[in-house]
Amino acid sequence: MNAIEKRKCLNAARRARRAVERYRDEYNRANKDLQICADLEGLCAIASVKLFNELQKEGIKATIVEGDCHAFVMYKGYVIDVTAEQFGEPFIVCRPFVSTEWWEVQAYFKTVKSFIAHQKRVGWPDDQIAGVIL
Repeated sequence: MNAIEKRKCLNAARRARRAVERYRDEYNRANKDLQICADLEGLCAIASVKLFNELQKEGIKATIVEGDCHAFVMYKGYVIDVTAEQFGEPFIVCRPFVSTEWWEVQAYFKTVKSFIAHQKRVGWPDDQIAGVIL
């Protein structure tokens, strides 16, 4: 990834992160009994789709990745994750991919539609199905 692409990725990640934070706040105001954590735990798929769409607006052709109980985005060997703080990482991660407990690859998706279909097929919780804030 060159410097221009990295800047575009970080700009898209900041926009996606802000959108997901707004979604969390609205959700928490409407659902007093079931709150989404401050660190966006449980929103990785929704956030990854928002990030994927923001990257497309920048001309970046990324991939949505499903790992073991976590979703994130990859581009040219870099992991881009706007919900990594739940694992003790920075709010926004954009760095070369190294497989970890939370960044392992089980499946790749080139489209939002295929990712959502997969989520439904394998039984992701309904409130974590991507597409809420496209």
